[in-house]
Amino acid sequence: KRQQVTYLLRKITSLVKVKSPGLAVSCAVIPVTERAYSNAFQDWSGWLEEGIIDYVVLMSYTKDNQFAKEVVKSSLGHRGKGKIYVGMGVFLMKDNPDLFSNQLRLINDLVPDGVVLYSIDDLTDQVIGYLN
Repeated sequence: KRQQVTYLLRKITSLVKVKSPGLAVSCAVIPVTERAYSNAFQDWSGWLEEGIIDYVVLMSYTKDNQFAKEVVKSSLGHRGKGKIYVGMGVFLMKDNPDLFSNQLRLINDLVPDGVVLYSIDDLTDQVIGYLN
């Protein structure tokens, strides 16, 4: 199954790059590489190393700041030839902007290639205030 997923991803990326060479190809992935590899058949660290995709977005959706920090720190070691963005689950923290702010600061201190917020519908005025 893993090989099939990788084959499909290679094929999609190839088609995209032929049609529009300037487009970046990305995948939203399970952030724990071992779990992604064994349970979801996502060899995202291999995809980045091989250059099959341009970047991944870690689905790091948690209220546990220490867990987020450890997962992101571990994942950033797998950049390969690509980039790693961190997806934060704002939907989990929309009622606790301090939690969001602390987690955003922890993640930014680890220097990922970017942060992606899920979802725009969950951005409250308080959360947006921390982004400015």
